[in-house]
Amino acid sequence: MSIIIVGIGNEDFEAMIILDGDHKRVSFKGQVAERDIVQFVAFRDFLDLSRDNVINSQLLAKEVLAEIPEQFIGYMKSKHIFPNITRKLSDLKLKITQV
Repeated sequence: MSIIIVGIGNEDFEAMIILDGDHKRVSFKGQVAERDIVQFVAFRDFLDLSRDNVINSQLLAKEVLAEIPEQFIGYMKSKHIFPNITRKLSDLKLKITQV
């Protein structure tokens, strides 16, 4: 599971930045999170003030989704799930039968 949070407005998002866990793994009652599953971005960081608050949607999408691949791989590794070994079709001994 991955959690994406987009902060809207001019609020202080310090708690969300801590929850994001990019700088330090989140802990609760002494128990440290196994993985970083939260991605937080402040929407205001993607407004172009010089262009009447136009949203830089490509950069917003890039930042929002930036950690998903690493989070997915971290999850798969934690569950000992690894991709199958790929083989060339020519290495397989196939028997083709006509119907």
